[in-house]
Amino acid sequence: MRMLVFGDSIAQGYYDIERGGWVSLLFLDVLARKVRHTDYPTELFNVSVSGDTTKRITARLEAEASARKWADEPVLLIFAVGINDTLLDNGQPLSSPEQYADDLKELYAVASKITDQLFFVGLTSVDEAESAPWKFNTGSHELSWRNDRIAKFDAVLQSFADQKRVGYVPVFEHFQERQAAGDILHADGLHPSAAGHRLIYEQVKQYLAGY
Repeated sequence: MRMLVFGDSIAQGYYDIERGGWVSLLFLDVLARKVRHTDYPTELFNVSVSGDTTKRITARLEAEASARKWADEPVLLIFAVGINDTLLDNGQPLSSPEQYADDLKELYAVASKITDQLFFVGLTSVDEAESAPWKFNTGSHELSWRNDRIAKFDAVLQSFADQKRVGYVPVFEHFQERQAAGDILHADGLHPSAAGHRLIYEQVKQYLAGY
């Protein structure tokens, strides 16, 4: 099986300075199984790009998957996308929950042509003390991520996954619970720390056990 992870900077690994992110942790699991088991054919590719939205992933999905697909091996697509869709740029929404739902439909339509095995990773929460506005922005625009918007988009994602009968890995509520307990899960208010990435990894790994 060839597993392809499509996402944004969080899936890319920002800012886990210990292991390089939750996808990297999954990759290490794959390597650990392969090193002494030549009959373990699983490969994992991280095809995530910082700043990507659902529309951007849809635009490059077919080409990226085609470049990594082998004719005789099944493909599993893992999508961790949506946090940038929730962005407020100078107070203006980049997207809306309704638009996000439409974008997910387009993404699914392209993905379905590639494989019938796919699932979605839910959105992470943020630390609004640093994310609204985002204190580490180097551009001229004010960028903000807020939990109330993220929760609405995540609900759309979960509903969409249920409708299409594909997997959905919940993350938002786990982040909120751990944050309420005092855990530091963010490196900069937006991107998870090593602890935040491990939380995502644990949730995804548990789901992947079925594969």
